[in-house]
Amino acid sequence: MRKLVSLLCLCALALFIVGCSDDYGKGAASARSASKTGQLKSPFPVDNLAPTTVVMLVNGCAVTQADYAGWYRLRERIYRVTNKLAKNERSDRTRAFAMENRSRVVGDLLRRELMRQEAERLGVVVPEESIRRMEKRFMSAIGHAGEPFSKAEKMFGGDAELLKKVIYMDVRDGLCLERASTNDLKKVPPKEIDDYIASAKKANAEAERKMAEQRERALKVREEILNGGNFAAVTSNRADIAKGDGTIWLTCSFAEAMEENEALAKWLVTAKVGDISEPMDFDDGIAIVGLRYVFTEEDPEEGKEPEKEYDLVRCTFTAYDQIEDLDDRKGIESEMLDERREQALGELGVRLTSAAKIEYPLGTKIFDRQRPKKAAKPRKKKPNAGNVRSSGKPNSAATNGVAKANSASGPVDSAK
Repeated sequence: MRKLVSLLCLCALALFIVGCSDDYGKGAASARSASKTGQLKSPFPVDNLAPTTVVMLVNGCAVTQADYAGWYRLRERIYRVTNKLAKNERSDRTRAFAMENRSRVVGDLLRRELMRQEAERLGVVVPEESIRRMEKRFMSAIGHAGEPFSKAEKMFGGDAELLKKVIYMDVRDGLCLERASTNDLKKVPPKEIDDYIASAKKANAEAERKMAEQRERALKVREEILNGGNFAAVTSNRADIAKGDGTIWLTCSFAEAMEENEALAKWLVTAKVGDISEPMDFDDGIAIVGLRYVFTEEDPEEGKEPEKEYDLVRCTFTAYDQIEDLDDRKGIESEMLDERREQALGELGVRLTSAAKIEYPLGTKIFDRQRPKKAAKPRKKKPNAGNVRSSGKPNSAATNGVAKANSASGPVDSAK
């Protein structure tokens, strides 16, 4: 699949406008008094500061705790919307994003404040029609092409105004980049697009060849298992993507199987326990699937078929993506321009940062997770003189008691 434009890049690491603040002294004082209590509600000290607290000064202009919290929250909302995640869903994936989000927010705030100042210096004016175009692009990027931007405002609720400011910032920064970059950020020469398409077709042919090899590997593993090999034993030495014994376990209902993979659901209609599927395409690769058990609902509702759950095991091989939509020259040009803008943004950011005066009134540790201090360990009491021989070693009775206690715990562990 051709590289898609990330929504977080579409928003161009934007945040709402942060300006010079007269509340710096008051905010810093609030932060210091709050820090003296030592009662943090969050392991990240910045979360516990007053909204007006200044956490960064960029050429004398203040970035506050409210700016930090707003941009952190909006990045998370965009992530959840684009990945169709529930508002309060928690998983390894969301936790990983949360940590990455933390690491990016401060840099985003710095870069965007520098861009705001640069736009002001250049006298950039943002046309209303450019904002409307960006709103349409945003709706397409979150899977609601053709729908009014008001739908996004409802989806983002209390953060709708912040989202609108982000889009304004994105357009404004694009205009800044057009003035600062030596590259053309509006049009790509036809020859460059032709060269990209030719290179992509060559890469697709190579990916197709590798995919054919992977399917052959999957078929050989399937044959080995059907000829008497143990699924786990065989796949532990063959699978490219695996957990533990070389297999990936999956329990699902038929409806979940349909949502996961239509080919898998169709296979389950006729599959019997012990069957091994032909190679199938999954999001994480090419896989053969084994059906281990079928659990049937014991007391179904009257007039309804009993629901079934399938206990499956997969052996997965690496897949090689192909670049799609090579006939869409307009789409290709749009993505190439996005890459140019991203590169230009980085170059301009480096130049502006090197010339800027950047201060952190409360230090940078307020953005880091603070680990709770461990309680001091109690001092060990000296052994009773009656339990120690003149040599200074414990007597045999005490030693044997520990040895018996340890040996007695063996059978308990093994029983577990």
